[in-house]
Amino acid sequence: MSPSELSATILAIVGIILQLTFKYFPKVSTWYQAQPNKGLLMLAFVLTTSGVYFFLSCTPYAAQFGIGITCTTDSLFVLLKAIGTIALSQQLTYLFTRST
Repeated sequence: MSPSELSATILAIVGIILQLTFKYFPKVSTWYQAQPNKGLLMLAFVLTTSGVYFFLSCTPYAAQFGIGITCTTDSLFVLLKAIGTIALSQQLTYLFTRST
């Protein structure tokens, strides 16, 4: 698995975990359901998560965390593609777990 595929996979898993957290943890879910702009709020969490991931890749601790990208502009574009993967994984998780 290439570093870009690994990054996308890790961030997709993070997106799924975020979505499930906001859906099933009672206190977090209650707070989230009361928010008028859920989509923008979730996008803010996605961007924050991605930013932290990229920031960690610029530190000497990247190898210890298993971060497969480097602190370069090419990796920044890989991360931008991964943001799309996070958003997609969250939406699919939402669709598969929603109550009708």
